[in-house]
Amino acid sequence: MKNKLYAFFILFTLYFSTLSCMELASLKEETQKSRQKEYSRKAYGISADEHLTERVWVLAACYFEGSLQVLDANMTESRLKFSADDTFKAANGISSYNGTWKKGLKKNVFHHFSFYITERKTEDPSNTVGKPFDEAFLHNFMNTKFAEIDRTELKFYSKDKILLLRFIRL
Repeated sequence: MKNKLYAFFILFTLYFSTLSCMELASLKEETQKSRQKEYSRKAYGISADEHLTERVWVLAACYFEGSLQVLDANMTESRLKFSADDTFKAANGISSYNGTWKKGLKKNVFHHFSFYITERKTEDPSNTVGKPFDEAFLHNFMNTKFAEIDRTELKFYSKDKILLLRFIRL
């Protein structure tokens, strides 16, 4: 009887120590994944890029009617603002847009980048002269696949690396 009780105690101890080791390994793996995710967010600036979020960017150039049109420096109604929660607000004087954005890994000087527009509101429906510009502005957002990002300038490119939009920091 003593031997059976002793064997049961040893098996019981081994079982719980194995279980504890498995839990410890699982906890270690979760911690490692969490640290890797945090490192990734810091390394690639996803959502928390200090040069991108919580600043107002003013449109300086827009691909329109087959070429890049440089805009007047006094035209400050075309704006873009990114938030750290992966949302953005944009306006061009005719329409305003809300949506989400995603910035991916950097390859050479380009980040993979995309916009998802969730709301479009026409601010001035009587402006028929500006309608082609408004459509080009929206088209350029929808076709953005890459971005060059620095402290003072944002450049958004198509999948063929055609410059679509250029914003400067206000």
